[in-house]
Parts: sequence; C-alpha cells; structure tokens
Amino acid sequence: RLEPMIYLMFLSHACIMLVFWGAWQSAFGSDLYWPYGIFYGGAPVATLVVVLVLYKTLALTPAAVQQAFNGRRIVRLP
Repeated sequence: RLEPMIYLMFLSHACIMLVFWGAWQSAFGSDLYWPYGIFYGGAPVATLVVVLVLYKTLALTPAAVQQAFNGRRIVRLP
C-alpha cells in the first residue's frame, strides 16, 4: 500500500528529518545523551506519518501541483 508514496518519501525524507532534528536539538541540545536513541528510533516513523499526510493532502491538489511535488499525478482509487 505504501508503494505510491515511496518516491515522495525519497524526495522529502531528508528535509523532514532536518526539521525534526532542529526541533530535537532545541528541546534536548545534543546527540550525546541517551534520549538520542528515542530520536533515532522515532524519527523514521514520524517521517512516514508526515509523508502519509503530505501524500493525502497532495492528492487533493490539481494535477500540475502533484506533478511538481511528486513527479507524477496521484491516481485516486474509488
């Protein structure tokens, strides 16, 4: 079920992780302490959730916007 979102995830995961990392550093300051393990395990899952929301939102936009962000139109199944 996730296959249509893989390309969008490939394109956006670094940007999303960078935002998460900035928020993490604001809250915890460093990767030298034990809470970094929580970030390391949780950030990929949070990135997947963000991409799912982004994909569902992108499916509601015009075809030109979908083409610009996803590289192709999103086919909405009935």
